[in-house]
Amino acid sequence: MLAPPIALPPLRVTQKWHERMHHEPGHRWLRELLRDVMRQMLAPVPSR
Repeated sequence: MLAPPIALPPLRVTQKWHERMHHEPGHRWLRELLRDVMRQMLAPVPSR
């Protein structure tokens, strides 16, 4: 992976959902799964 030729601002990723879905088990599972995937995708790439 190459560094971009210009400085890029940090990327902020957020999730939003209706409050009635806050404690729904399936919705909670999906939110946590998406959070974990995004953390992995946005983690710094180790240099070689």
